[in-house]
Amino acid sequence: MTRLLLADRVKGRADSFLAPLMPALDRHYETRFLTAGPGDELAEAIRWADIVWLEWCWDHAVWATRQAIPVGKPCIVRLHSIEALQTHYPAAMDWARVTRLVTVADLTAESESLTILLQAMAKIPGAELVVAGGPDREDLRADLAYRRLARLSDTLDLHGRVFFAGQVTGRALPPLLRSADLMVNVNQHEASAVTSIQAMACGTPVVAAANGAHLDAVVDGTTGILVEPLRPALLAQKIRALLAHPMQLEAFSVAATDRARSRYSWDRIAHETLAVYDTALAA
Repeated sequence: MTRLLLADRVKGRADSFLAPLMPALDRHYETRFLTAGPGDELAEAIRWADIVWLEWCWDHAVWATRQAIPVGKPCIVRLHSIEALQTHYPAAMDWARVTRLVTVADLTAESESLTILLQAMAKIPGAELVVAGGPDREDLRADLAYRRLARLSDTLDLHGRVFFAGQVTGRALPPLLRSADLMVNVNQHEASAVTSIQAMACGTPVVAAANGAHLDAVVDGTTGILVEPLRPALLAQKIRALLAHPMQLEAFSVAATDRARSRYSWDRIAHETLAVYDTALAA
């Protein structure tokens, strides 16, 4: 059974914000709850764990991400408003050690798909999700689709783990894709799978719905994983399995980059387009 460390710097097990989640987590993981600051006790617990959940972005989280958590071990840090607004800890964090999923989607057209993804996130305790898409970030609050998805996120107790970035395009998109451990694309209305290919070109493995152009873009088990659409529990299971095996993620990353550059380079696209025209003209 996967071992999950729950390290709460501020509260004990009974009054932790994690308390309502404990029964469900205990059913699916071998859990260990710890209240400790930086030091040997926390370091030993991190070595024991397959997934590390650091409740509160406090000194223990800064120390753990900078000194104790090895590269590739899934980690989540839940950031509360008090740390974000009143302390220096978030700025001192090594956020590269925190497991991140990214999706790019039209909030309105892909509302059903994003609902499935948020439901899956409720079953993935070791990750945060960045949702890119919709209007510009400053206009999100006026967007009906965003407000519905944000309410669902709160209902699923995903506060602090799901971030809506608004529209991300051009030069801002590749850094976001590269920052992710996985790009999750469960869109049902994307004819070209272009965002999956962009992620692969950035070396980010893809978990995608097994439909449409994804069937060509993503090589199941080689550059990422294809998942039957509209099944949140299965999607969560596949993502958890990948995050628990960083060496497999690394292998997928190498293969994804190679496929994007060889199969979808502009030179190859131009060559194959000309070949179609030549065939048509010769007919």
